[in-house]
Amino acid sequence: EAAPRARISIQWPSSMMVTSSASSHQKSSMKSPMPKLVIQEATKATVIAIDHVFFISAIILFVAAAIVWMAPKPVGKVDTSAAH
Repeated sequence: EAAPRARISIQWPSSMMVTSSASSHQKSSMKSPMPKLVIQEATKATVIAIDHVFFISAIILFVAAAIVWMAPKPVGKVDTSAAH
């Protein structure tokens, strides 16, 4: 008989839950709600983290745009000979 191997489902978010192919827990009729709860909380945490990263990126972008917008205009003729 083959040694039990862990497999990971390819579907998100169930890919976060590792199940054993030879586990006796899979054969039991009583299912624990814990893995589903863990998956739901991990999904919520991921969404919150992505929202946070997006918000911080937007703030940085708008601050950079404001700095460029408020930069003083050059005085006199601008030398464009070095431009490609």
